[in-house]
Amino acid sequence: MNGVNWKVPVKLAPQPVAAKDSLGLRLDGWKEIAGHLGRSTRCAQRWEKSLGLPVHRIRHVDGCTVYADAKELDAWRRSRDDVALPSQPMAERERVITAQPTRWSASILSLCRLFLKAVPARTERS
Repeated sequence: MNGVNWKVPVKLAPQPVAAKDSLGLRLDGWKEIAGHLGRSTRCAQRWEKSLGLPVHRIRHVDGCTVYADAKELDAWRRSRDDVALPSQPMAERERVITAQPTRWSASILSLCRLFLKAVPARTERS
């Protein structure tokens, strides 16, 4: 076409999800960490605070950047799988014991109801 060389735009290859570092596969950010664990980002953050999920931070002026090593996460998960669980099922451990009404308490309650019905309600103050 009139000697014009039209160049077709080239699509760039997508960036790898995680970068390789000296330790292994580096996961940058909560989304990648959670994706590696198969959980939500909120769950991964909760696991860091309560269960000691191995996460690293790079501090900078605006705050910090979170990253983790995939090998460390896998080792952490294996160590968590080895934790012995209690022998009792969860329902039995968390059962709340409530007071059951006895025959006497039901009888006393019935008497109170009868008494309250028999006593006339006062309409005026004396």
